[in-house]
Amino acid sequence: MSWQQFGFIVGFAFVALWALAGPGPALGALLLGAIGLYIGRVLDGKVNVAALVDRLGQDDRSR
Repeated sequence: MSWQQFGFIVGFAFVALWALAGPGPALGALLLGAIGLYIGRVLDGKVNVAALVDRLGQDDRSR
């Protein structure tokens, strides 16, 4: 399956959920999906959590 086909299926499912359940559940599903994607990227090692924590720590120290 190509990324275009995958994107179409995800978009279609989102619009179908919006039409059937309303905007609240659709946006909730979108938010939870984004959180799950981020967690998956962290677990795969594609996100450097230590660098993110260091960057957030620098902002706190500069205030």
